[in-house]
Amino acid sequence: MDDQDAPEIFGMQASADIEFRAIEAAELIACVLRTEPKSLGDSNRVGFKLIEERVVKVLRGLPMPLTKEGAGRDLFIVGKDKLLPPTTVFLMHEV
Repeated sequence: MDDQDAPEIFGMQASADIEFRAIEAAELIACVLRTEPKSLGDSNRVGFKLIEERVVKVLRGLPMPLTKEGAGRDLFIVGKDKLLPPTTVFLMHEV
C-alpha cells in the first residue's frame, strides 16, 4: 500500500497534486531556514568551517561535467565489475 493517496481521491488533477507537493516542499525548506541560527558567533564559525570542508571534499570527488566532445567510445567499456559506468547507464535511460 502506498504512503501517498492518489490525487483523484481528493478530486485533484495530477497537476494540482504536483503544485501541492511543491508548496509543501517550499514550506518545509522555509521551516528549516527559520530554525537556522542567525548569529555568527565563534561556535558557529567552527560549524560553518566543517561544512565548508565537507562540501569541498564532495565537490573534488565529483566527475567532470560530460561534454559532447568528451562523450566517446570509452563510455561503453565494461568495467572490472562487469558493469557499465553509471554515467553510461544514465545516458542510456535519457536517450
